[in-house]
Amino acid sequence: MSATLVLSVETIPDINRIRRLFALDATLSDNEVAEYAFQRQRAQSGNDHLPFHLQQIQVVSCVLRTPERFEVFSFVGEEAALLQAVCDTVKRCEPQIVAWDALDRIRPLFLCRGMLLNIEGGIHWNLTEKARAPCFGSAEALRTEIPLFDLERQLEAPNMPSRLPVLAQLMGYPAQSEPEAAHAWRLCAEEHVVDLQITCEQRALTTYLIFLRMLQAQGQLDVQSRVAEEGFLRQQLAQMTIPGTVRFLQDWRP
Repeated sequence: MSATLVLSVETIPDINRIRRLFALDATLSDNEVAEYAFQRQRAQSGNDHLPFHLQQIQVVSCVLRTPERFEVFSFVGEEAALLQAVCDTVKRCEPQIVAWDALDRIRPLFLCRGMLLNIEGGIHWNLTEKARAPCFGSAEALRTEIPLFDLERQLEAPNMPSRLPVLAQLMGYPAQSEPEAAHAWRLCAEEHVVDLQITCEQRALTTYLIFLRMLQAQGQLDVQSRVAEEGFLRQQLAQMTIPGTVRFLQDWRP
């Protein structure tokens, strides 16, 4: 595979659709609408995780590794434009897509929101049962299929809370927990979206490093190649000024 794209996503309550779906009084503030949705969800499931049609994508952070380059970037802002930009990136690079929770969250979330927002094409990622090692420096032709690799399904026990931060800590990588939905909403309401972006970018980087470890454990990447790739990653991060990458490199101790 010539390119690997790691995705990490942050969402907030979709205030307008919550208002419409539950016919809420127009005098309610956005914070009151969000709290109504959270309380309703807690009563139903015991947590704040709203269904996909009531989650608005706020940040998508990407780690893109191709034979020629390594990039970290985020799409932030208006949801339709954000989602279309991600789809356009997938079309352009035809990467292997990697995410921690690809099957249970990323793919269905993107599909649901794409349908609601009338997004054109690109949300047709397939699942590959076996990951292929990234071909760093290879001239291998791009594939036409777009496989999706779900680290959570490979490394987690069913119905267990995510162990991404735990695995990262044990492997010596920076560990970031996903913020609770209510906390993510408060950050956005207080115009601290950059904090969400930093966490999202750091989580994408951690996911990439764990992905490399998994490829090594599966025999698709040898130790020397994995260590060399980590060294290359450190060099690239040292040249970046993105807030998430700066903090990640500070926390990633040799």
